[in-house]
Amino acid sequence: MRRVRQGGTQALRSRRSTVAPPRLDSEQKTSLVHFLEQGTTAHGFVHNWTYSRIAIFIAQHFGVSYHQGHIPKLLASLNWTPPHRRQFS
Repeated sequence: MRRVRQGGTQALRSRRSTVAPPRLDSEQKTSLVHFLEQGTTAHGFVHNWTYSRIAIFIAQHFGVSYHQGHIPKLLASLNWTPPHRRQFS
């Protein structure tokens, strides 16, 4: 009701949500997949990739900060699964 009073019926129209631009460009994403496929030992880590390690790696190599909670969505958009989680058929 407040919208109608302040802006008329035009104010009720749906608005597009603004989406933040991607932090990594397509070339960086391709490089990231390549680096991840090389494995952790190639990049100074001892154990398997974790979301935290991937976030640290991205910050070190690309200068971009990701919270570890957002890494699964990033990896899904890249169609990449850590080798120790892949199902073999």
